Amino acid sequence: MHPGPGPLALVGSGEYLAVMAGVEGALIEGRPPRYVQIPTAAAPEGAERLQYWLDLGAAQAERLGVEQVPVVIRDRDERCLILFACIFPIASAEIHLA
Repeated sequence: MHPGPGPLALVGSGEYLAVMAGVEGALIEGRPPRYVQIPTAAAPEGAERLQYWLDLGAAQAERLGVEQVPVVIRDRDERCLILFACIFPIASAEIHLA
């Protein structure tokens, strides 16, 4: 396994499709077998469309033989909460448990 942060791809078209498996597989290669999916643009379209994109991501993770890790961010408040949790994991865990 490669230590430290890994690569990040900001994909605006074709994400989660079989045609992207080679690119996405290369991003994961040598790293923990996790496929992190952040389908933020789908959130304003409603729960049904968001689920559609999560299902596409699950199918791609299965094709890649890795674990799907969906990070659902529906709005600015959720984005701030997730960023806070990433920057201050112990403090956010205490807040969540409180």
